[in-house]
Amino acid sequence: MNDIQDLVFQFLEDGFCVTQVPGIAEIRPKLLNAFSELIRDAEELGSKGCVKIRKSDLVTTSGHGWSWGCDHIHSPELRRQCLLDVVSFAPIPTIITHILGSRVRFCGAHGHWSPTFYDYYLHWHRDTRPEHWEKGNPDNRSHVQVIIALEEESVVWIVPASHLRNLIPLEKKFITTNKHDPHPDQVIPRVPAGYALLLNTYTLHRAQCSSFRIRRALHFGFSRVGSKHEPGRKIKAWAWLKDVEFLSKQTDFLREAILEEICEAADQGRYDRECI
Repeated sequence: MNDIQDLVFQFLEDGFCVTQVPGIAEIRPKLLNAFSELIRDAEELGSKGCVKIRKSDLVTTSGHGWSWGCDHIHSPELRRQCLLDVVSFAPIPTIITHILGSRVRFCGAHGHWSPTFYDYYLHWHRDTRPEHWEKGNPDNRSHVQVIIALEEESVVWIVPASHLRNLIPLEKKFITTNKHDPHPDQVIPRVPAGYALLLNTYTLHRAQCSSFRIRRALHFGFSRVGSKHEPGRKIKAWAWLKDVEFLSKQTDFLREAILEEICEAADQGRYDRECI
């Protein structure tokens, strides 16, 4: 098998793989600068309730350094085009289409970083509603989350192949009483700067990041057109997704995936199809 086939095989079997993204290295300073601006704007707007910000429940939204992420970095309030473009750098689109097929739907783009004043801990879970965490998803070609590291990180803890099965009784403590404990089968992939972790978020996984380690990660979600939606999740239907100028600035890969998202939203009655 070639390298792409090896990565696809590992993703399908284990629920994750790590690949280098060579195009990042030469523009990494530009990306890091844009990411710093993203954090600044996300915290300022998030403290006003204008954007969706991620933070510990134990901190207040004052000053700087209190957050660990934000949603929807492709929104007009937070958009930096260079941060959106990197998901189209080789070999990411090729791996995604080998996994999901030729018709791929965009599901979102977020930024995750290390908070300044506390360590970041996220409990064991699957990216579905809590009542579904016991259940796996045998469709291992349903979606891909791409986590692009602009700084080296070992943040995501994964139980390999757990996406394909339900939790066994001994594992249920990890989603109830022992939500941060090490799992006996966990792996913690090292993702160097300029690499990407591709993750099936139906795996049982968690994350943690020390405030002493700088994290700068871009998260992109994609799903196969026609695949079952993740429980409790709705396709997005923002008017600005259809903005001609916005779409014209996207790479062919990302634009086609966004158009699939728009069509899906219309099929659900969340857009007027005549407006597309």
